[in-house]
Amino acid sequence: MTIHPARIALVALALAPARAAAQAPGDAPPFAAAAGARLERYTFGDAATVGIERVSLFTVPLAAETRVAGRVRLTVSGAFASASLRRADGSEATLAGPTDTEVRATLPLAGDWLTVSGVAVLPTGRQRLAAGELEVAAVVASDLLPFAISHWGSGGGAGGSVALARRFGTVGMGVSGGYRASREYRALDDDDAAYRPGDERFVRVALDRSFSGAKATLQVSVIRYTHDRVDGGTLYRSGDRFQAIGSYALSGPGRSTAVFYAGVLHRQEGSRLAGVADGLPGQDLVLAGGGARLAVGRGAFLPSADARVFRSSDGLGQGYGVGLGASAEWPMGGTVLVPSARVRVGRVVVLEGVESPFTGTELGLSLRRARP
Repeated sequence: MTIHPARIALVALALAPARAAAQAPGDAPPFAAAAGARLERYTFGDAATVGIERVSLFTVPLAAETRVAGRVRLTVSGAFASASLRRADGSEATLAGPTDTEVRATLPLAGDWLTVSGVAVLPTGRQRLAAGELEVAAVVASDLLPFAISHWGSGGGAGGSVALARRFGTVGMGVSGGYRASREYRALDDDDAAYRPGDERFVRVALDRSFSGAKATLQVSVIRYTHDRVDGGTLYRSGDRFQAIGSYALSGPGRSTAVFYAGVLHRQEGSRLAGVADGLPGQDLVLAGGGARLAVGRGAFLPSADARVFRSSDGLGQGYGVGLGASAEWPMGGTVLVPSARVRVGRVVVLEGVESPFTGTELGLSLRRARP
């Protein structure tokens, strides 16, 4: 089977890590909504080496959560995103449009120690991409640069999970597992081949220990995938992922709090790209950082710092970056206004012995509203 050259980039998009957060149903208010805007921009010091002078991403995330049918929590989230890339020769490429929409229903059972969830990913995002748009999407999907989104569209899908959680004095234990199936879709403007990402299976185990005014938490995850397919034929199987993240949170004077975290995400080498090349390399992403929440009048000031080191077994596209920033929370009636800013610096390895520094800036503004 002849493989379109751009399908290698499609696989890279499918491997991009999801960025998500969860909240325990019992802790959530009856209704909550959030909206905002975020601008991220990265500039490369040696554009001729990287092939890119700068890349920017503007996102408008939207989310809402409410209680339906008794104790069921229904969450809907999505975003609009617009990205632009300026190449070293001065030419530009752009990609804009909505992302996929996620609809999640969560039901706590048996005194909240058992939780059942179902999720549907609606294919509202951009799917068929031109060559220039695919180039932009591949850069945004980079593990080294922590953009707000990792892709515009993935064809949609559906899945479910079950979670168990119990406390034994100062120790909490939890385990969850689930499965998510993907839909087939046509991803390239100049190719009608049907692409179907591999289905995902995962297991997560979490432990936490409470101390006097502090809590330590450890979460370990294993994620496996079935083969990606093109026109029904096997294309690629993503390497298994192993994740471990630990954190330590503590309270300070007044209403101040702080948290420190560190973790590693390892992806094994994937199987061969049929008819194209050997399997994609194994990769490691090491994360560390911390932040504080300092009460200021009716609001709060939240400084934070983070670092990430990305390594690939083939030595390409790896690098490191550090970030320093802050946000603020200011209540206005039932709405909380949250402005934020961050700067980043780092280096990226394009080829062995060929590197370039980069600098990044992030500016954001969001609104949160909850109804008790």
